[in-house]
Amino acid sequence: MLGGLALVVAAAALVSCDFKRPPYAVLGHETGDHNCNDGLDNDQDGLIDCEDPDCIYESTWCGEFIPLVEPEYEDEPDMRLVKRYCRVNSAYYDLAKCKSAGKAILESCHDSMDNDFDGQFDCGDRGCSGVQENCCSKEFTDATCSDGRDNDQNGFTDCQDFSCRHGLFVSVCVENTDALCSDGTDNDGDGKIDCKDSGCQGTATCEGKDPENTDAPCSDRVDNDGDGLIDCVDKDCQLLEICLPDGKAEDTLETCSDFIDNDGNGYRDCADNSCRFSTDQGILDYCATMVEDTLATCTDGIDNDADGYTDCNDFSCNRDGAAEVVEYCANASESELAECQDGIDNDSDGYTDCNDFSCNRDGSADAVAYCASISETSLEKCSDGKDNDGNGYIDCEDWSCSQGTEQAVLDYCESIGENTFDRCQDGIDNDGNGYIDCGDWSCSQAEK
Repeated sequence: MLGGLALVVAAAALVSCDFKRPPYAVLGHETGDHNCNDGLDNDQDGLIDCEDPDCIYESTWCGEFIPLVEPEYEDEPDMRLVKRYCRVNSAYYDLAKCKSAGKAILESCHDSMDNDFDGQFDCGDRGCSGVQENCCSKEFTDATCSDGRDNDQNGFTDCQDFSCRHGLFVSVCVENTDALCSDGTDNDGDGKIDCKDSGCQGTATCEGKDPENTDAPCSDRVDNDGDGLIDCVDKDCQLLEICLPDGKAEDTLETCSDFIDNDGNGYRDCADNSCRFSTDQGILDYCATMVEDTLATCTDGIDNDADGYTDCNDFSCNRDGAAEVVEYCANASESELAECQDGIDNDSDGYTDCNDFSCNRDGSADAVAYCASISETSLEKCSDGKDNDGNGYIDCEDWSCSQGTEQAVLDYCESIGENTFDRCQDGIDNDGNGYIDCGDWSCSQAEK
């Protein structure tokens, strides 16, 4: 039993973030669901099927079963032991027990067993995936979020996985274009398909209008799909070759009115200073007509100034418009308590409920209070060992704490951080996560 366990742990160690595939394998790699489920050591490396990091890393089979632990094996270590023994300011601080707890968690998270009998094992168990040093974050890129595999073995594949839907580097988990809203697939993994998805509201497909996603309708100066965006300003057109920067200077009437960011500087047509402040009167006259700052132009559902923002989502309406326009936009925002807890992006600005400034900052008193009550921003909530806002990150692991605005919280997170040269060689688990000095991920990213 112990020999087999050691072999499994050794295999799992290879799968950690230090595992690097050799440039070539003489006998090939053991990959694919068939090879990883045939009971054979196909590449003759001493590791069979799901014991082989090739299989855990590449196949989908190794996340399809839950191997239960044998009765005599110890239960999965409790993270509370880490919190208890590893925090220097704890009355129970004990360096030896801290190291033991951290090591035990690392081993139990790579033994291919469901130690706590909760139906999840290793990186599929939240207790393991929540610890960076376990290297469980395998599903956070466009490639891993669109390959049809449950790469991190947590039971959720691609866009059904929170790490894909909310990944900073993931762009494939959206459902907001005509193509994505008519493919019969729940592209963003929210349980709603095509026109039943709020992200598809306003698309031509769901409005019964002509799509705007090919060269012809994306260059005819007409809003074919009725979403208020014309030609290359429309996100459905922007990946077409005709809408990509062509290298031309944006200083003629033609290039200042073609809805293309010709010079690729991030500003299109009259939003570009070379057009807006041109010495050519014809260009100035044209740009004078491309404004969105009146009640009429801020309520017509059209992106009148072709800057990519429509009506009250445009600063020229909600901030710089006439007083009546600013007031209108304020009343049309997502700011009341009912709107700030209904799970709907009521003002269609891309932010829902308490993730929207109109709720958590500019909303009604009860809406702001509600958002504050569930946020993880205070010193109390950033040091209680709980994931108060339910986003999967605890205390200073949560950006709302470590990158917040409350100085006391920032000071606290800095004080427990293991991210300086001194703290990364003092033999102490400064941040109380069970990993000491260079064994802690944060030391590998230390700047001083």
